[in-house]
Amino acid sequence: MQDKLKGSFDSETMAMLTRVLDEALKASMGFRHAPLNDTELQNLKTRLGRIIVSGYNTGETDPNALKIAAVKSILKE
Repeated sequence: MQDKLKGSFDSETMAMLTRVLDEALKASMGFRHAPLNDTELQNLKTRLGRIIVSGYNTGETDPNALKIAAVKSILKE
């Protein structure tokens, strides 16, 4: 999530972004046909986190919209 680093998040925002990441990860795992190893899982979490933070930094504050955008982006890969 290095892309965020144009400031810092308050604890409420950080908690919301963490929830969004957890939900996006769970949703994206539902589309997988095979389990991920630890490295693949960490890479997926990193990609989702970057997408979520990028969306937030461009003005999207709706958690559901952030989650949907992240999952859609991962599914396009």
